[in-house]
Parts: sequence; C-alpha cells; structure tokens
Amino acid sequence: AQVEALSGNKDQIKLNLDKYVNEPSIRDNPNAYAYEITLAYSALGQTEKTFEWLVKAETAKSYGFNFLAVDHRLQGFRTDPRFKKLLQKLNGASN
Repeated sequence: AQVEALSGNKDQIKLNLDKYVNEPSIRDNPNAYAYEITLAYSALGQTEKTFEWLVKAETAKSYGFNFLAVDHRLQGFRTDPRFKKLLQKLNGASN
C-alpha cells in the first residue's frame, strides 16, 4: 500500500486501504500491522488516520513503533504535538 500510495491513484488506494484495515485478520492483529498501516496512511497524506494507527502501534507494542524516532517516512509529522507525545512514550519505555 505504501508503494501504491506514492505512485498511483491516491483516492482509490485510500478506499482500498480503508477496506483492508477492516478485515478481521488485519484489524484484530495490530501488533503485526499497525505500524505498516501508519506508514501507508502517511504516504497518502492522511494525517488523522496516520495518528490513529500510530496510537494503535504504540498500544499494541508493535515492533515497528520502536523506529518512530528515526523513520524518515514520518518526517512531516515530527512537529505535531501528538507525535512528540508518542515519542516521549517510546523514549520513556527505553529508559
């Protein structure tokens, strides 16, 4: 979805992504998919969905969430207070 978001019809891809994230195998397994879904919504420019899934990634202790501080794909969100709050949670968890 991330690659498609960068190269295709973003409106159609967003509809497809919204459909896929509601499938039980995805929705019920945030540990495995939440961070990747975050990145897909980020590539689509969907700020609210990006943060919705970042919170899910943090709550589920998704492995990808550990890279929040260095993931350049989320660069555009670093000034948002929600991002800073999540980063503080991550940094607090590593102390």
